[in-house]
Amino acid sequence: MSVSIAQGTYRARPAHEAVLAFLGVPYARQPVGEWRWREAEPPATSTLTVDADAFGPTAHQPRDENERASFQPQGEDCLSLNIWTRGPRPDGRPVMVFIHGGANVSGGSADPLYDGHNVVRDNDVVLVTINYRLGPFGFLDLSEVGGPAYARSRNLGLLDQLAALRWVRANIAAFGGDAGNITVFGESAGGSAIMRLLGMPLARGLFDKAIIESGGPANIRVKGYPKADDVPAGRALTREMMQEAGVTDLAGLMALPAESVMAAAAAVARRRGDTMGISTWGARVDEVVLPDDLFGNIRRGANPGVKVLIGTNEDEMLYFRLYDRDFERGLMREYHATATSMGRPFGKVKALADRYIGGSSDPMRYVDFAGEFWLRQPSILLAEGQSHHNDVFMYLWTWDSQVPGLGAAHAIELPFVFGNLRDQSAVALTGANPPAELSRRIQAAWTAFALTGTPTAGGETPWPRYTPASRATMILTDGPWRVVDDPRGDDRQILREMFDVDTR
Repeated sequence: MSVSIAQGTYRARPAHEAVLAFLGVPYARQPVGEWRWREAEPPATSTLTVDADAFGPTAHQPRDENERASFQPQGEDCLSLNIWTRGPRPDGRPVMVFIHGGANVSGGSADPLYDGHNVVRDNDVVLVTINYRLGPFGFLDLSEVGGPAYARSRNLGLLDQLAALRWVRANIAAFGGDAGNITVFGESAGGSAIMRLLGMPLARGLFDKAIIESGGPANIRVKGYPKADDVPAGRALTREMMQEAGVTDLAGLMALPAESVMAAAAAVARRRGDTMGISTWGARVDEVVLPDDLFGNIRRGANPGVKVLIGTNEDEMLYFRLYDRDFERGLMREYHATATSMGRPFGKVKALADRYIGGSSDPMRYVDFAGEFWLRQPSILLAEGQSHHNDVFMYLWTWDSQVPGLGAAHAIELPFVFGNLRDQSAVALTGANPPAELSRRIQAAWTAFALTGTPTAGGETPWPRYTPASRATMILTDGPWRVVDDPRGDDRQILREMFDVDTR
């Protein structure tokens, strides 16, 4: 089957189980050559017919055994998306657009874990996955060396996501989707991206619902620290990287091979004590693309028309045992030595953190604190803010992995969301025989939310709205789901005081 739009005609991969896949469809002019580090622009119009049967290149990134996309072909020509659909329908199906995680330095839509076939086979939706620029290609501030044309280069990764959403609004009807019913969903850095989009005026009107799975702090401020001034910091990082690369101007940067850009970026991150690059590269507050007080913006109604489903996992940070089997003890040592958690400082409010830790010598208490500090408490604050404007639903994932030591770790819900339980990445997270029925139930809830705006699915416990008064939270596990009001409320009251969010 083929679909024609203004930029050309795209021929799908042969249908399998009534599902069509259009892979590697460009949503923007590719940022190569003179367009490196420039904002995404709409793709050119064309009358060509193209076989859309292979994923586009993955954004440049280091190889990572836990990020399968990093082993796919990489390139700067990475601004593409993939569509799974049952084909055209006059009234259109709900559209779900997935933004992958990877700490803004890794990941990609070619990861087999994110294949949308099973979701669309079993649920009446159109599913889209996107790539966006990462690391130094997505978050390098060239405003000082490049002038006005590069004024927003520090947040190109976010602007790529906006370009993809604009493409979906404009074109998805041709692929059987309802352009008036778009749900964005994402996990980890993808969830953080959606948190940022919710606080950005630039994103208004591009999506109708949002599912945020284990989104991170998304530039939330910690009390006691001065208002973020990321523009000078971003420019200083650029100067440091240019020095590392041995170039003195924009022309020198533009002439660097991609591999040299990545090598210089990695060297700078290591020198800063950031071996994975995750605290060096990422979205920066600039008051142009990204407002300073995102969470305050959300509370004031930056995107009031968006319904939200948001949640975290019970043992988020145990995921990092995949990288370091002694992770929890290292986290405890870091806490006491530097008043940081995974590099993120909290020293100005350490009294609150100490109150939460309670003098414990159990390393797991520090893992738990990191999950609260990085993920759960920011998610609660976002839910509170958006609940003043629209329906919000909260979950807590509690099903434990069959892999010893992982518990209900970060990302463990993803195999269930996509129904790809036998994938290599899924097995590494869940073990070899996870409950397939839980996947069916999760998909039913996620797609019900996309269709109706409520995640209550047939046969399940009714899912109440989250409000600051009730704090109703659905406990997701393999067994009956149940609603708990304000789980771990005493902890919440301690930890929320760590964050500086304007609640006016």
